[in-house]
Amino acid sequence: MQIFQNLVAILGAFVAMYVSIYTLIRYRKEAVINTITINRTKWMDDVKQHIHEYIKQYIKNSHGNHDLKIYEARIRLYFRSDGESYINLSNHLRKCSAKPFSDEDYEKLLEYSQNVLHDMWRQMKLEAGISPKKQNEIYRKMVKFGKSRYRSDFQPSSKSI
Repeated sequence: MQIFQNLVAILGAFVAMYVSIYTLIRYRKEAVINTITINRTKWMDDVKQHIHEYIKQYIKNSHGNHDLKIYEARIRLYFRSDGESYINLSNHLRKCSAKPFSDEDYEKLLEYSQNVLHDMWRQMKLEAGISPKKQNEIYRKMVKFGKSRYRSDFQPSSKSI
């Protein structure tokens, strides 16, 4: 009987140790994901604010404005130099800083800014472990339960994130 009690105690200790290690690993992973998400979201808010200030100055002032160059530099410091959307935005910022305001350039500036923000959002979801397949699965569940804010005729593709 003593041997049986010892075996149960040892087995209980191993199960407790396994559960503790599993919980620690899972918690650590979730903590990293939450930290990345919070930091990336703050970073995106900062970028949006700088783009907003740039556009406000672009609309108010003519070309060659010193303030536009300051905002342009501030925005470009937030990005890597690779990636098509970043390059497009950077080039268009330079163009807008050197030319007078035009509706066409304004619309392109908004388009390029939105592309960059979309790419940043996709990157954040990938870093948080949300794959395109998982995102589509979440969307389908939202539609199924009637909680979607999106159009009911929207069909997610394998490319959407």
